[in-house]
Amino acid sequence: MRGAGQSFPSKKSGVYRQWNIEGYEARKFLSKTKITDLSRQIAKVNHGEEITFEQILLTDNPPDPRLVIIDRQIADHVHNKQMDLLALSRPNGSGAFSFLVIEVKLGKNPELRDSVAMQLNNYVAHVDKYIDDYINCYSRNYAQQRRLGLLNFKSAEDKIEILPIVEGLVVVGGYSGIAQDAIAELKSNHPNIRVKEMRNSLVSVD
Repeated sequence: MRGAGQSFPSKKSGVYRQWNIEGYEARKFLSKTKITDLSRQIAKVNHGEEITFEQILLTDNPPDPRLVIIDRQIADHVHNKQMDLLALSRPNGSGAFSFLVIEVKLGKNPELRDSVAMQLNNYVAHVDKYIDDYINCYSRNYAQQRRLGLLNFKSAEDKIEILPIVEGLVVVGGYSGIAQDAIAELKSNHPNIRVKEMRNSLVSVD
């Protein structure tokens, strides 16, 4: 973020730069000028169709009593592979949440036919292995977002319970003509993998 380092010390971490700030400094650090500049820099970067589709999923699925997409592009200290999306799920809309790891693929992505299954299973196994850490982290994350006014869906609690349960889901979008065969092959080879295809058809399918 251009200019942020002038008043807030930072350190380099790989390709990223990190700032540690106190709560009372947040308003100054996240000033309108800095956020506008950051948005302008992001707009210059072309992350490709798959990231665009991921962003569409985020904007079209705001926090809801049944599903809260709590984080994106998730990595941690022992696992540098990035999960696309991590959600808190409770299909009935009340009670405790569980984790849902979401892998986002375009219909033309060759990984959709098979290797996405290994990706997703590895991510689910990793979260399950470190489930206590993930529960602690995302219980606090949820509470912080709630206090910041980012989770204002009806009946949103100030604090939540997260069960030690992790599931996975592959969400497929675009290129439906190509995707059909790939999804069929994926389900045939990995019947335990849940797949949700998002379609933008202009005609009804009877």
